[in-house]
Amino acid sequence: MKHIVSVLAIMVLFSSCRMFGYKHIEGNGNIITQSRNISKASKVKLAGSFDVELTPGAVTKVEVVGDDNILPFIYTEEKDGFLVVKSKEYLTYNSTEGIKIKITTPQLENLQLAGSGNIIGQGKFTGSDKLVLKIAGSGDIKLEINTPKIESDIAGSGSINLTGETKEESIKIAGSGDYLTEGLMAENATVRIAGQGDVKVFASTTLDIHIAGSGTVFYKGNPSVKQKVAGSGDIKKID
Repeated sequence: MKHIVSVLAIMVLFSSCRMFGYKHIEGNGNIITQSRNISKASKVKLAGSFDVELTPGAVTKVEVVGDDNILPFIYTEEKDGFLVVKSKEYLTYNSTEGIKIKITTPQLENLQLAGSGNIIGQGKFTGSDKLVLKIAGSGDIKLEINTPKIESDIAGSGSINLTGETKEESIKIAGSGDYLTEGLMAENATVRIAGQGDVKVFASTTLDIHIAGSGTVFYKGNPSVKQKVAGSGDIKKID
């Protein structure tokens, strides 16, 4: 009887998957690089578990690397000023070496990462007036930048690691994310933590910190510090 119930459950599961159009693809091991026709990539939305390499360059270029039987289901499109990278809906896949997205762009203005993907810069980005970084999930962003203003927002357990220079830096964490920018020379920084996130930051002039929860802020420099802590959070100066 239990065997019959198990078989019926499996049949129902597969029927449901077929009904809603779910599909699974195993990578065939034939790794190729495919160029995509994209006009601008200064703003990027990434949805999935892709690895992205960002490189500063005079000409915009987007390439996708992976199994040739999976790449047709990896979409790169321009929408509302963003380059959107995502996979086909109701699709699961097991790629041989992972799916890699290579993006070359003259400027970087906005990065939004939803999922467990990674974005890594290959060079220093300059030229934009402001850089906005958003993570929803467990993804990671690592960049070297020089821009007057940076706004960062982490919801989840993701991490942002920045080096370079900026004047104004704004940081928001909701969850257990990490924000590691002690190598980013900022003049003024604002930190807001709701949860147990950790922040490492450099500020030379002012530092405004609000912590609600058990988060910790480690800071370098000799700024004027304004602080408010509700919970077991902590603020520590480091050398």
